[in-house]
Amino acid sequence: MARILCVDDNDVNLYMISAILSRAGFEVCTAKDGESGIAAIAAAPPDLVMMDIQMPGIDGFETTRRLKDDPATRHIPVITLSAHERSEKEAEIRASGCDAYLTKPIDVPALLAKTHELLKSVQAA
Repeated sequence: MARILCVDDNDVNLYMISAILSRAGFEVCTAKDGESGIAAIAAAPPDLVMMDIQMPGIDGFETTRRLKDDPATRHIPVITLSAHERSEKEAEIRASGCDAYLTKPIDVPALLAKTHELLKSVQAA
């Protein structure tokens, strides 16, 4: 069973994403901000990370940059979630190293499809 870390400062979003992923058969853990997300990854690396963008302290883009800059964690796929349209954040998406970008409200079939796709690509590598 793949382990997914959800990083989001909004309790409702964390609950919703965790419930979707748990029902799909994933083991889910959560973090409330970028700093605790980085700490959770260091303690027990997940197979994939769902990352909110707007969070207090370190935002999702900076957290993703830090993960992708670290040789020990750069292989972990990151799906970034945001209420912003992709076109508004295109430069930051590329610069941070996000593996996928999905907008809120969450399209559940798209979220699960992208999750499975990225997990398969990591397993194949």
